[in-house]
Amino acid sequence: MALALAASLAWGCGAEADPLDLDGGAPPPSTVTFHLAWDLTGVTVEEDGAWSVVTDRDLTVRIERAWLVFYQASLVPCASVEPQGRLGDDLLWLLGVGVAHAGHDDPGMDPSTWPTPTVEWLVPPAPRTFGPRAVPDQTYCRAHYLVGRSDEGTADLPDAVDLDRLTLWFEGTWQAPGGAPTPFVLRTALANGRLSGLYPPGAFGDADAARRVEVGPAAVEITFRRALGTVFDGVDFAVGDEDAWARVVLTNLVDDLVVELR
Repeated sequence: MALALAASLAWGCGAEADPLDLDGGAPPPSTVTFHLAWDLTGVTVEEDGAWSVVTDRDLTVRIERAWLVFYQASLVPCASVEPQGRLGDDLLWLLGVGVAHAGHDDPGMDPSTWPTPTVEWLVPPAPRTFGPRAVPDQTYCRAHYLVGRSDEGTADLPDAVDLDRLTLWFEGTWQAPGGAPTPFVLRTALANGRLSGLYPPGAFGDADAARRVEVGPAAVEITFRRALGTVFDGVDFAVGDEDAWARVVLTNLVDDLVVELR
């Protein structure tokens, strides 16, 4: 029940609006733009785009091919969250496929929602921008970010691997100190998301800094900044299986997520 409630709050209500074609111009008022960014602290990116990190278990992980499905993002109207009390509280969950996809293509989703699942190509890791979307005047208190499995409407699917009905694909090697590189492939159809307060840059997590945003007087831009350097922390490639590793990776992905409001 709690998961279903979280999903329903994230999508809110209202008619879907179309993205605007601005020909490179600045977004006008009454629009929302979502930015996906990577914090590359602790990440070594090579000339060919492959990248490596040293995990908290002193394993060197080198990624040669990787894709992640950005499933959906939206703002959440204050009316949907005010009964919860404190605006700065974050909600984090790891979801099965059925719950993660509730509300996709739902005509009742909030107008701010970016509804098209899109594959991020992570070799090399690069920022992406989605929007702007036209939004009627509305007051928002939270932002929702979701990664989930691909489907028929997913954009930018790769030809190199079969990512159908998968959320992520990481392929590379892991290496213990003094050991040889060991190849691995990590795939999963699990999903994960975060429902977060809205914070100005540098204030994420400070409940006193959480903002209400009135879309209408000005354009709103939301950046979801993910930490790539810690995404494999806690993963022991010598034990467990692909599903166990994926759960840790997806938890790290959203647990270290920072939401910035501009």
